[in-house]
Amino acid sequence: NHAIDISKGISFLGYSKTNSTSTDITDGHGHGTHLSGIIAAMPVNNTGIWGINPQTIIIPVKFIDAAGKGTQLDAAMAVRYAADHGAKIINCSWGYFKKTSILEDAIQYALKKGTIIVSAMGNNNTLIPDYPAAFDGVIAVGSITQNGHPTHYSNYGPHLDFMTFGSDIYSTLPNHKYGTLYGTSQSAAIVSGVISRLL
Repeated sequence: NHAIDISKGISFLGYSKTNSTSTDITDGHGHGTHLSGIIAAMPVNNTGIWGINPQTIIIPVKFIDAAGKGTQLDAAMAVRYAADHGAKIINCSWGYFKKTSILEDAIQYALKKGTIIVSAMGNNNTLIPDYPAAFDGVIAVGSITQNGHPTHYSNYGPHLDFMTFGSDIYSTLPNHKYGTLYGTSQSAAIVSGVISRLL
């Protein structure tokens, strides 16, 4: 909990339908908690894991439901909110195949504010661009195995910037648990953690 700034936490889940936000930032999926641990976890009473940068502060901004779904408008609002509330890095471990100006404008807005945007390439083993990874100015991250080979699921393409470990990544889960997950999401979180240490 040391790393999560609850005071800035907000949910844009359903914003496109209700035009309103909420303060319920509960992670019903486990994805965000896993990525947060990769970036910033600290052991408690000598048990647990170390994240890449335990000094960092995470602003929890939610727009995805327990099934992993969220609209591009909700995503765009989340990106703008993070940029407006001082995020130096926005980790986008999510994506859409459909390119929209709603999301592109939000990404450009954040980049113009000097925010670094790191995005997962996606897990569909395809060359088809996934957004925000394929937008100009976004650091796009693919996944390799522990042996340094591209994973069977990682997307690829000319917009790929970095590849790092994405398989069998052990990190935090909701309800004080730990577990192993895989994906370019985990790879992106590693890069976000490294950049935050550099900053």
